[in-house]
Amino acid sequence: MDKEFLAAEEEWNAVPSVIISKQDPTQRYQHGESVETVDALTSTSGAIEYFRRHVNLPYYQQNIKTSIKQSRLRSCFNLLFGPPGLHPSLADDRDLLFSMALWQLDDSDLIQVQMLYTVYRQITHAQQNPPRYGAHWDDIGFQGTDPATDLRGAGCLGLVNMVYFTTTQKYRSIFLCIFSMSQHSLQNFPFCVMSLNMTRIALHALRSQFLNKPANHSGDIIAVFNDFYVGCFFAFATIWKQGHKTIEDSGVVIKDVEAYCCKNVTAVLRKLALCTDEQAIPTPTNSEPVDEFTNLERL
Repeated sequence: MDKEFLAAEEEWNAVPSVIISKQDPTQRYQHGESVETVDALTSTSGAIEYFRRHVNLPYYQQNIKTSIKQSRLRSCFNLLFGPPGLHPSLADDRDLLFSMALWQLDDSDLIQVQMLYTVYRQITHAQQNPPRYGAHWDDIGFQGTDPATDLRGAGCLGLVNMVYFTTTQKYRSIFLCIFSMSQHSLQNFPFCVMSLNMTRIALHALRSQFLNKPANHSGDIIAVFNDFYVGCFFAFATIWKQGHKTIEDSGVVIKDVEAYCCKNVTAVLRKLALCTDEQAIPTPTNSEPVDEFTNLERL
């Protein structure tokens, strides 16, 4: 553990945590209350429910692609030896995920913008919403002054995944380690942009039906998708750390992560679950110099 990380960890822990309001802005919106001065953080469940109830959802649903076009021979092979079909009861939630991926950030929609602010505040521990545009977005790993530009590839689903990763308590240690790595003087990378790449990988796995088996088992395709996204990010960080990668290697690493994770969905989810155990990722202290990425090497 280097001294810079220890100092950063102390500073991080010294800042009061921002607690997610029990009545987040999406709930206020659903109940018809004014959201002109929304400041509360958005929860993942609230964000998903917001899109599920949105009047524009049918428009996006009619434009989604739920599977990859294959040759007749390949289709026959997959029918016999490929992943199982998704349980019909999960189809609506699967379609919701694909719809959110097409959904572009709407600046006139205060709820969507508040999701973006939630990500910023969770990363920086800011107590108030930041300006909508500015160089501060680069500080958390977007490119340029407007995050909407980067979000085009994964739509609002990429934003919801970021909300999930940064607000889910069981992944806090993993999130903190990966964000710290993104700030490294030599191994730095744009955190939010890389997060969007992990969403893209998870979408490919979903469209290829690789997530069907764990989703059928758990009965929750959205939860499986979110966890697989985190698992992909976890795998990325492991390869990045162990291979001493730099930004010049990012394209190759992303391809390697996609190839590994899509072929090993069960292993990715299992290894992620192991590292959410409270003993799996110890919190570094001054008296216990632990390498911040020791546990990432479990992959």
